[in-house]
Amino acid sequence: MSEAPKIRQGTKYAKVLEGLRQKIQSGEYTGLLPGVQALGKEYGVNLMTANKAVNMLVEEGLLYRIPRQGTYVKRMRSHTMAALLPNPYGPLQGYLIHGVEGGSRSIDNHFIFKAHRDDPAQELEAVKSLFNDNKADGLVLWPCQSRLDSPAVDYLRDHDFPVVMVLAVPRQDNPEFCSVISDEQLGGEMATEHLIEQGCKKIVCVVPNGGVDLSMKNQARRSGYRKAMEKAGLEVDVDLHVDFEKHGAREGFDVSQDLIDQLKEYDGVFFFNDVIATSAMKMMERSGMSIPDDIAVVGFDNIELAELFGISSVWQNFKQIGITAAEMLMKRIENRDLPAEQIVLPPELIVRKSSRRI
Repeated sequence: MSEAPKIRQGTKYAKVLEGLRQKIQSGEYTGLLPGVQALGKEYGVNLMTANKAVNMLVEEGLLYRIPRQGTYVKRMRSHTMAALLPNPYGPLQGYLIHGVEGGSRSIDNHFIFKAHRDDPAQELEAVKSLFNDNKADGLVLWPCQSRLDSPAVDYLRDHDFPVVMVLAVPRQDNPEFCSVISDEQLGGEMATEHLIEQGCKKIVCVVPNGGVDLSMKNQARRSGYRKAMEKAGLEVDVDLHVDFEKHGAREGFDVSQDLIDQLKEYDGVFFFNDVIATSAMKMMERSGMSIPDDIAVVGFDNIELAELFGISSVWQNFKQIGITAAEMLMKRIENRDLPAEQIVLPPELIVRKSSRRI
C-alpha cells in the first residue's frame, strides 16, 4: 500500500476521503463500493469531488477497479477458508469436508461450509456472499454440474478470488485454476486388473446414463477398464447402462431385471459406483447368481454401503483430497502470482468378499 498523499484539511474531498477510509477500515464497506453518484449524495458533494476521493483511495491501495464492473474494497484477511460443495449430506462430501476443515485448522484458519445443491443460481449467490462480505480469504469449490464456464466460475475469475477446484474437474495439462482430483482412469484400471487376477475372463463395465459429471467420470473409468482389458489380451465388451433418475431432491439409478439377465453372460463386472453395485448385487442374488463364484463384483467410491455389503471398491481418499486442497489454497492466498497447477492423487483398491476368489 502506497503512502497516503497530503490532504488539504477542511476541503470537501477531504471530508469524503476520511469518511470512506473509516468505513473501509471498520469493515462497513466491503466488496463493491457504492457508485460516485451514491457517494456524492451521501456526503453532499458533486460527482467530481466524490470521484477525486475515490481516485486517491485507489492510489493508496485501499480500493481497486475492475473495468466495466466497478470499484472494490481491497480485501482484508479474514483467516477463514470456505468450501462450496453440491450436497451437505452426501457420503463422499462428508469425507471431503473433514479434510478441508482439518487442513485449514492445521494452518490456523477458520472454516465455513456452504452447499449449492447443483443449482447454478445458488452457487453464484454463495460465491458473491463469500467475496463481497469478506467472509473468506479463499474457496475450495466442487463446481456445480462440473462446469468451468458457469456464472460463479466467471465471477471468481473476474474478481481474482483464490480458488481450488476439487474432483468434478477434467484432467488438464494446462489448468486455468488450481485443482486436486483423483486419478479415476487409474481407478478403473485397478478394478479391472483385480478382476482379471481373480480369474475373470469375460468382464463388463456398467455405467450410468446422465449429466455432464456422470459422462466425464464414465469416460475416465471406462478408459481404465479398456486399458486393463487390452493389456491382458481380453475382449473389451460393449458397456452396459443403467439410467440415472432425478426427481426433485431425490435421485438414484434404475437397475432393471434386464440388466441382471445380461450380467449372467459375464464372470466379472466393474460397476461405476457402489450405489449401483449394491442394488445390482441384491437382484443378482435373488436371481440365483452366486457372488463371487459366478460373477465377481467391484464398485467405486468405497462408501459405507460397500463395507456393509462386503463390496470390493476403489477408494479416492476424499479426506486427503480435502487436506491437499486446503494446503494448496493457502499458498494461493499468500501468493496470487503462483501458476495454476493440478494435483492428481492415486486411488486405492479395497478388496472384499464380492470379488475375492483366490
